[in-house]
Amino acid sequence: MNLKQYKIYRILIVVLLSMSISISITLDNYYLPIVFVLTAWGAMYYCRHQLKTEEVMADERDYQIAGDAARYTLFIYGLVGSIGTFILMAMK
Repeated sequence: MNLKQYKIYRILIVVLLSMSISISITLDNYYLPIVFVLTAWGAMYYCRHQLKTEEVMADERDYQIAGDAARYTLFIYGLVGSIGTFILMAMK
């Protein structure tokens, strides 16, 4: 399996997982999503081990950028949420 096939399979697994979880929750079955998530995890694990590449998938810089983005997102969301709460309380 090459990198392009791996990415396609990964997207396909995520799409199938989201569809199956939404259908099972719509049918009021809350135990099936656990099974679906574990199955998707196993499928992604299998696909990752079938990947025959010597390329680096991710490095420390990717994790650093993602961590910074998450920190700023939480900060901005918290700030906007608290200001919005105060405005709505004042308009009461």
